[in-house]
Amino acid sequence: DRSPSRGLGDVYKRQVFDLLMRVTASNGIPVDYSGSHNSVLSTVYIKGINNVYEMEYGDLSGWMYMVNGEFPDCSCGEYELNDGDCVEWVYSRDIGHDITDEEN
Repeated sequence: DRSPSRGLGDVYKRQVFDLLMRVTASNGIPVDYSGSHNSVLSTVYIKGINNVYEMEYGDLSGWMYMVNGEFPDCSCGEYELNDGDCVEWVYSRDIGHDITDEEN
């Protein structure tokens, strides 16, 4: 689902992970993750969202996120959002190749 970050204000942290946790918690959607989010280098890895887990549909399947239609090359706990950014979580069966191939 697309989640615009505008209007988050200074009260909230502004990483993709924080947005994911707020949106899923407010909608009762479980998220399973590993790694650390409170360190200098955030190493958060999303293992499952809404009981759909990595590798359920093959060795290359799992959750990935896009910001403004692009796959960032860092952890969702590291990526800092700007006002108006659009975040989308997608489940890929081929480390994102199936997602980008469908769009082209």
